[in-house]
Amino acid sequence: PSDEVCAQVIVVQWRGATGAPESIARSEGDARQRAEELLQRIESGAAELEEIARTESDARSSGARGGLLGTY
Repeated sequence: PSDEVCAQVIVVQWRGATGAPESIARSEGDARQRAEELLQRIESGAAELEEIARTESDARSSGARGGLLGTY
């Protein structure tokens, strides 16, 4: 057994959130709803996390890597 884990993330930012660029216009409530919709797509099997991270994540760097943050 390995003591390492692989971390992946999909970032959904909202207007005024720490680090969010001014181009982000969604409210915090809209961001929460969007995140829930993306989670439902993953949990239902309609899409893979990697695919959604690449196409939907607001984090360009990790999104381009399929949401991969690294192995720890």
